[in-house]
Amino acid sequence: MLLPDWLLYLYLIYVVCYILIFVLFNFYWRKVRPAEAVTDFTPSVSLLIPVRNEEEQLPALIASLEQLRYPRLQIIFTNDFSEDASVKLLEVAIVAAHARGADWQLLHSTKAGKKAAQTTALLAATGEIIVSTDADCRYHPEWIRQLVAPFIDPKILLVAGPVMTLPVKSPMFSGFQQIEWSSILLVTQLAFGLGHPLMCSGANMAYRRATFFELKGYDGNSHLLSGDDEFLLKKILRAYGPAATTYVNHPEVLVQTAGQTSWRALFSQRARWASKWTAHKNIGHTVSALIPFCMQLLFLLSPILLLFGPLACLVFLMLWSSKIAIEKWVVGNLLHRFGIHLSFSIFVFSSIIHPIYILITGLGAVVLDWEWKGRKQ
Repeated sequence: MLLPDWLLYLYLIYVVCYILIFVLFNFYWRKVRPAEAVTDFTPSVSLLIPVRNEEEQLPALIASLEQLRYPRLQIIFTNDFSEDASVKLLEVAIVAAHARGADWQLLHSTKAGKKAAQTTALLAATGEIIVSTDADCRYHPEWIRQLVAPFIDPKILLVAGPVMTLPVKSPMFSGFQQIEWSSILLVTQLAFGLGHPLMCSGANMAYRRATFFELKGYDGNSHLLSGDDEFLLKKILRAYGPAATTYVNHPEVLVQTAGQTSWRALFSQRARWASKWTAHKNIGHTVSALIPFCMQLLFLLSPILLLFGPLACLVFLMLWSSKIAIEKWVVGNLLHRFGIHLSFSIFVFSSIIHPIYILITGLGAVVLDWEWKGRKQ
């Protein structure tokens, strides 16, 4: 069979566009915000950590929190109806923190869900700046100082930072998650750089406490278990514009989070995240969700080229070799900046698997019910 001209041109144009997109990603990611020099700018900070059944993560979390270097730091743990030993572990840690003179507190949410837990903590928080994170995270000692440094500009109301998974047992599965997280960071940086922020992570973000209450916090989305981060970002964007937000991608601001331990858990988490896009009721969000889905669909359909003879097979090889090469270059550079070095075979594996992963995740977000910490949305 002869290769239809339109199919040939479609994939040739797509190869060029895909490469240019990653070149754009690389350009914006290389514009790293330099680490702020240590100054006297130390606004009071309240670090909020909701906790639900995290007894396995808490010892490492507490050790990481003890290494933070920041002079005016209040840490509030909020128990979201934990059913394990989380509360007992926190009570012991808080007694030790008080003995060191640290301001650590444990509160108990009166309603189920992360947003309810965050609201409970916000009502007790005394910091000018609120920093949110999760109980399965680890931090650089200068994390707080670097994350809040942009607030020296009074126009800045929200600061977002990068998140990356910690290694898990399987090198291939671990590498896939880190590469996939890298793609999220690249898109996030590009969107902030272009003045159209799309998303941020509640595991690594900071905002002015006064702004949260001024914009009525989670009103309008409190019924959703997820999305405490993106919905607040969108409220600030609507009220003050993109100049009120910034993204800091310096290595000291990186927050490391526990990786998923199975494909099932990973698909469930990503489908839950993807399902938030329908709640935004915004054409921009819809388009930004559909574009990567359609792009990966083109890769999945590309084996049809193998039916059309030598020229089509050459286009197929060019398509996939370009995909692997550009992803290895751009994503590899990002990971190297964070001290993560993955083998070439992991990049090949991830490049091949990723289109299937995106397709399943997108469909799962639309047609399946998902669960978060034992609760269904």
